[in-house]
Amino acid sequence: MNINFYISVILNIVYVLLVTYILYKYVYINIVNDLFLYDFKTDIRKAFVDYVFHRSNWIKKIPKGYVEFLDKYYIEFYNLTVKEFVRFQLQLICILAQLFLFLGLLLKTLPILLFIITSIMIIALMDLKIIRDYNLRSSSFSTNLIGFIDTVSLCLSSGMDIISAFSEASHQKDSLLHKEFLNFIKRIQLGVSIKDSFSLVNTKSSDEVSYFITTISYAIETGSDLSETISKISDDIKNERMQGLENLAGEISVKMLFPMLLCIFPSVVSLLISPMIIDWFVNG
Repeated sequence: MNINFYISVILNIVYVLLVTYILYKYVYINIVNDLFLYDFKTDIRKAFVDYVFHRSNWIKKIPKGYVEFLDKYYIEFYNLTVKEFVRFQLQLICILAQLFLFLGLLLKTLPILLFIITSIMIIALMDLKIIRDYNLRSSSFSTNLIGFIDTVSLCLSSGMDIISAFSEASHQKDSLLHKEFLNFIKRIQLGVSIKDSFSLVNTKSSDEVSYFITTISYAIETGSDLSETISKISDDIKNERMQGLENLAGEISVKMLFPMLLCIFPSVVSLLISPMIIDWFVNG
């Protein structure tokens, strides 16, 4: 047989052995084997996040502008800070780069374009999910806050203490706001002081909740009447929302001007001048 045939066979064997070694060393050892060290019965996604994050300690340079942008919407992602989450994203892209490299070796190609598209999609989808969660949280807080405050005020008026009032109000619904204050009650039951427990409530997505907690904390420190304070908070929030609705209503006429000019006005003008145009073409 031709010597080129034997050389080709030997090169293919070496190639297969090399790919097998790389797959074993970098895929099985670093990814598969490490992943199964976690208890998947607790939370599969949490185990994966922990795994990826612990591999990202080598990432030191983090884009400052991207962190500042993400910090506006970032609330919580498995107890990671904003910078830790960005490191998680970057390390995830590095793992993807390894996987695409192995895929390229197997297929004797290097799908760089597919890797770039996948990386951009992962970053974009993660950021969109964070923004979506932020908006959902903000909407839930805004929708349920007035009812929650009124329930707390009613419980305080009936003679309950502040902890019992918050506990009763927190069990009224299954919203994000009520869950946040359920965690507040659980922290107090574990021995955390009311002031410290209030400071741990995540108010990032709602200025109204922040105002509510700040005012309540100050009222507890100064010994003010909590029932009267909470009623005043409710009235302030309602008045502020009413002013916001009035401002939006005042902007409607201005916002409707452009659709009218672009859509309705040309139609009216065409209806008015079309008889003149037709008469001009017919009668000259």
